[in-house]
Amino acid sequence: MIARTIVFFIAVCITVFIVIMYPGSVPPVILGLELCVGICSLFFLILLLYGFSAALVKKTQTIFARETWVVPITVKNHSFLPLIGIRVPIAVRNSVSQEKTTKDFFLKLPARSEKTVELSMKSEYCGIFDVMMSSCTIYEPLYLFGWTKRKCGKYQQVILPRLIPIEVQRTNQSLYSMTDSDEYDSRKPGDDPSEVLRFREYMLGDRMSQINWKMSVRKDTLFVKERSLPLGCAADIIVDTRYTSAAQADAVITAVYSISWAFVQQTCRHRICWYEEEQIVSHVVSGEEEVIEMIRLLMAVPIQKKDWKMQIWEERQERSYQQILLTSRITVEEADIIFDSPLSKKQMILFIQEEDEDNKQLKEQYGENCYQIHVNNIENELSSIYLQV
Repeated sequence: MIARTIVFFIAVCITVFIVIMYPGSVPPVILGLELCVGICSLFFLILLLYGFSAALVKKTQTIFARETWVVPITVKNHSFLPLIGIRVPIAVRNSVSQEKTTKDFFLKLPARSEKTVELSMKSEYCGIFDVMMSSCTIYEPLYLFGWTKRKCGKYQQVILPRLIPIEVQRTNQSLYSMTDSDEYDSRKPGDDPSEVLRFREYMLGDRMSQINWKMSVRKDTLFVKERSLPLGCAADIIVDTRYTSAAQADAVITAVYSISWAFVQQTCRHRICWYEEEQIVSHVVSGEEEVIEMIRLLMAVPIQKKDWKMQIWEERQERSYQQILLTSRITVEEADIIFDSPLSKKQMILFIQEEDEDNKQLKEQYGENCYQIHVNNIENELSSIYLQV
């Protein structure tokens, strides 16, 4: 459009020069026609501006990485002229990497009509994306002049990570370790002798050792006590948010999502934690909805600084049977501090990297519990890991 406008004004200037330098009847007519074209184009543009509007429409949709998704835009044209030129720039920004991409779309709209156009988008990576249409430009039929309308809307679109199937086996050791907990189920009974869930009347089949004799004498009927069920975490999934790129961040979040989902399928209560703004954020996960909510929170965390305050990790008091660390840049010293917990009995490191790096010291220290996974082959390498918890 700019090129057409420049050519038009150059043509007008040349015609004015000819009219001044070479008097005659033809040049003034040509100049008049050119001015009429320009005035009519401006007049048509003014008419098109009347009643025209465009806005983003947020659509509820579940989208996974590498899937095509749509951006709905509602366009209205109440003038009697068709809109043959509408330029819509859509900007998308990833909340993790802060990378921003922009695509231009061109639309047409008949006179006195309104419709919703769904523009196709695709993201290679998961994350919370800010979808923005900061402006919208319409052109008159000759594309000589245009007018830009600002603030056409924005919204957030959640792109979930891919789900990679992982085999998990639940062992009796982790079930036993969960008895050491400060939290208890308020509805289900268990076998923790240190906590009582409730008292109820005796039923056929109850053991005599469960009878509370003091209450039974007071109530003049047999009462038994039900023990509490501890709500410990069988595993800690520790996420290193010092991502090296958007691709590596996507791979780490994909691994967290896949492992957490596999634990939930095995009714394995676990905790997911990460370092953010000089504190450790922890979320306990026991159901599918909690997995989705936790992943949304994790995807909202931007790339963290390279240096951690390791004292914060040393002060952790959370208990779990196993700790699984997902990282791309951990050092031997940092791993020792994070895993230095007498309350955890198993440790595992998953290196999720874009390129091969020498991790000999960590591999020697953690042996078969130290895995290396490549970003470009995460689906095969992650699914080959067998987890016991």
